[in-house]
Amino acid sequence: MPYLGAASNYPWNSYKDQIRSLTFEGNLTTISMGFFGDIWGDRPYNNLSAVTIPGSVTAIEDYAFSNCKSLTDVTVNWTTPLSVTPKYLTL
Repeated sequence: MPYLGAASNYPWNSYKDQIRSLTFEGNLTTISMGFFGDIWGDRPYNNLSAVTIPGSVTAIEDYAFSNCKSLTDVTVNWTTPLSVTPKYLTL
């Protein structure tokens, strides 16, 4: 999914307070900028605590999970390590 700008533009944003964990499906290749992040800090995903990323993901863009302060469990299923710059997972 391409970058849609502010977190409020993503279709799942209205459920942000209910989302506790995410398991992405195997066809996903890119986790876009601000996908579940809140770059500006005004609409954070406060309850998101766990994410599972499939091996199909080859790119995680800037601030994909920024301000997800409860995110403590990230599971990746890569067969080859993916290089991720720290800012991509800024908390």
